[in-house]
Amino acid sequence: MKVTLVFLVGLLVVGFTSCSETETVVTVHESTDIDLDGNGTIDYRIRYSEVAIEPLSITDGTYGVSGRLHPIGQNEILQKLQEQDLFLRDLDEIKKEVIEPLRWRSTFSSNIVSIATLNTAGDWPSQWEVESDSKHSTYFFGLKLVGQNQSRVGWLEVEIDESNGVVAVVDKGLL
Repeated sequence: MKVTLVFLVGLLVVGFTSCSETETVVTVHESTDIDLDGNGTIDYRIRYSEVAIEPLSITDGTYGVSGRLHPIGQNEILQKLQEQDLFLRDLDEIKKEVIEPLRWRSTFSSNIVSIATLNTAGDWPSQWEVESDSKHSTYFFGLKLVGQNQSRVGWLEVEIDESNGVVAVVDKGLL
């Protein structure tokens, strides 16, 4: 028993001395599937991926991780020209047919959150960057489910933890 206790205390000392308080650990999180209409089919996916931002060489450069919302199939995401992807605050803007500066896009994913190294040494900032022009406790996406005979619009509400980049689905629904 005494040997086990000494061993555990030793592990704690090694653990605390080997990590600095300012060290940021960046993780490529697992994907989150979203079934907006509850029919058992995945309509959208929140996916994280590594990105090379400024590859100076094979072993040196700045790089990062981004979290993005991807439409599956022909489904679409509402975007607004000249705005970051997390622009939506008023669900009344979500209509089947929109006019500029709003537009529906199925060919591109939407940025949610990202983090990038500060330099070629691989130092990370302490916070992830939320892809919004303003700070909120939750963020919204306008979504359009495109079927063979009809389309339906809905929304997705997400919460973003800036300390670790985790995007959590808060709520969703059809209009």
